[in-house]
Amino acid sequence: DLWFAATYVHLSLRDYDKSIDAARNYLRFANRSDKETLPDYAVSPQHQSQVLNMYGAACREAGDEDRAEAGFCAAIETDPRNHLPFLNLVNLLIHRGKTAQAREVIDIGLQYCRQVTELRLLRKNIDERPDISACMIVKDEEELLPGCLESIRDWVSEIIIVDTGSTDRTVEIAEAYGAKVFHQPWEGNFSKHRNYSLEQATGEWVFIIDADERLVTEDLPKLLPVLRHPDSRIVSVNVFNVYGRDEETTTFLPSIRFFRRELNLRYEGIVHNLLKLPEGAKVVRTGARIKHLGYDLSKEKMRKKIERSRALLEKQLAEDPDNAFALFNYAQLLRGEDEDNPVKNADLIIQTAARAVELTDPDNLKQRHIHIMCLNQLAWAYFYKGEYGEAMRYAELALDIKPNYLDPLLLRGHILVQAGRHDEAAVAYREYLQEQARYDATRETDNIIVAHIDSRVNAHYALGMIAEMREDKETAIHHYKETLALQPDYLEANARLGRVCFDEGDLTAAERYF
Repeated sequence: DLWFAATYVHLSLRDYDKSIDAARNYLRFANRSDKETLPDYAVSPQHQSQVLNMYGAACREAGDEDRAEAGFCAAIETDPRNHLPFLNLVNLLIHRGKTAQAREVIDIGLQYCRQVTELRLLRKNIDERPDISACMIVKDEEELLPGCLESIRDWVSEIIIVDTGSTDRTVEIAEAYGAKVFHQPWEGNFSKHRNYSLEQATGEWVFIIDADERLVTEDLPKLLPVLRHPDSRIVSVNVFNVYGRDEETTTFLPSIRFFRRELNLRYEGIVHNLLKLPEGAKVVRTGARIKHLGYDLSKEKMRKKIERSRALLEKQLAEDPDNAFALFNYAQLLRGEDEDNPVKNADLIIQTAARAVELTDPDNLKQRHIHIMCLNQLAWAYFYKGEYGEAMRYAELALDIKPNYLDPLLLRGHILVQAGRHDEAAVAYREYLQEQARYDATRETDNIIVAHIDSRVNAHYALGMIAEMREDKETAIHHYKETLALQPDYLEANARLGRVCFDEGDLTAAERYF
């Protein structure tokens, strides 16, 4: 009885190793030949089944899926009327990509179990689950690939991975997750390898994801009904570039990641490949999120990534100099190449983005997003060069087309501060804060990158400095406190707020901020 209780208690406390040990001790005593002489209560087949089920659950949580599966099977064999090990085994089999076997287990459970309501619901969910092929291209992704596959393997039908020449454990990891691995030597053309992955898919839906991405599984209730809808053909999700241990969001863009395989869609472009859509294609937006970790790399890895992308983009532009999408991507890469010295590439960004603006029409839905983003690129490049008149001109042009574009909205405040027009700058920053509060990324209809989806810290800090210059201490304190509420370790805001509090005679607060 005590080992039974210990198994349950340790599992509840998430002390899985101790729960496993307790279960083994229970089974050792329960299976003794002289157990008829034992006064224990918990030695019936029903109780043994419960312990085996708890043992399986503890093994699963401890990461030993093979022993977990064996434990659930033993629990079912010991007491076929116990529905709990059936449920656990089915969920584990789905997690391991064994959907057909999971259906068989449900059918057995429906025949023998006392309680079958949850099994029927589980069967219904499996039967109604969209048939999805996740398609990926990888090379040397042993660090990031497991996190990606963990986020998708429970709800996709198959995982297609095209490996382009890994020398690490990438292929081994992919196969351990049940992926179908195909090999194609790297040829310096992302679209070629991406399209090869599409050719291997067998599902009704194609899902595009990379090793450095994770789909937020909490958003599946938003995504799966859209995929089940008969009118849905092409579906766009929200990709957030995240950084650091806390996965702080810095940039955002909508991205088409799901489309029906029967459409036979393909990608073009050797880098930053673009999905070729049929004329008039309807794209359904959904609130589902993908987190992209690909820019949160070491300096050396980022340097290699940028060098590779730059070489491919320059090759593409040498062959097709008037490719507006490639021009935009080249300017965007130049912006991120040396963030500590943004003036370094400013002239080349201006040259590249200006050509893309010439080649695109904001009234053309296929070109509108490129046009708007390149206007924004021009505005920021001129800002870093100190040419504030041109910076403002291009920011206003972008806002004339898209009034809620957060990046040029914030930039207007920066430009006006540098121009010494502080009252107007304060108005601009407040406009940014108002628009940012209203902005809903899941409803974004333009396929644009938003770098300042949440730069409230910058706006509040600037408003604090402007108020301090006006000697409006109360307003300055308000905005500095707002800054620190968003980012407590903002050193300059702490220092400035400390000085304001000191001047106001609040030495206790001043000491705290200092």
